[in-house]
Amino acid sequence: MTDRLMTGTAYLQVRKDWGSTCRVVRATQNSPSVLADGCIVVKVRISVPAKAWEPLTIELPVEVPAEKVVRPTLEVEDADG
Repeated sequence: MTDRLMTGTAYLQVRKDWGSTCRVVRATQNSPSVLADGCIVVKVRISVPAKAWEPLTIELPVEVPAEKVVRPTLEVEDADG
């Protein structure tokens, strides 16, 4: 018998830190409309077995391929016409 999975999604705003490390600046349940300076967004989906539901702390290394990074675009209009 398989256990039902509880799933959740988070959006992490991640900024490059010193050396080869990065820092999670914000975590939200919805995709952010505004990014913190110097950040990219990483969408994380987790699944936890319902029967194991207790306060958990899980460490999971995540590698994001460069081709999966979506950079925000900035559109500028000339105010003088």
